[in-house]
Amino acid sequence: MRNLVAIALVTCGIGCTQSPADMEMPFSVQGTAVMVRTERGLANLELTSFADTCSTADESDQPSSQVFRFLLTDEDASAPPSAPGTYSIFSLAAMPATGLAGGCEYLTVDAACGTSIVDMCTSGSVTLTRVDSDGYAGSFDVEMMSGRHIASTFDASACANTSEDGFGTCL
Repeated sequence: MRNLVAIALVTCGIGCTQSPADMEMPFSVQGTAVMVRTERGLANLELTSFADTCSTADESDQPSSQVFRFLLTDEDASAPPSAPGTYSIFSLAAMPATGLAGGCEYLTVDAACGTSIVDMCTSGSVTLTRVDSDGYAGSFDVEMMSGRHIASTFDASACANTSEDGFGTCL
């Protein structure tokens, strides 16, 4: 019994209340991509329930899908990420005016491309370990409004023909 308690404390930490399932994505991720929007000064990092994530780079919606989206920016440069670094995650309503910052949301899209926000991040971080013309790689660890804790890694390809103006449709 002592060994089981010791293993639990080492694995989870003292006071841990989350099970491993709480740290998993709320859907099976089939695709990842980053859409760099230079004119807007941000990048959309998206993990999706469909394989061709770049099909939505023109701000289209994939029907009957799920999206976990990060909006990342270097507020000091008013630019999307251009180098590795750690981006603090805030609620979208509380984004700071300076520093490396971001927000995230979990969305569902119905069969007619109606979009619903299921949950939003309140805190956490995204660590970019690679930022180049091929895309972004790194990890994230966030807390959601629902109280859910989600942590994972990603290797997201950069999308060509990313829209700055938004002209999407229902695919």
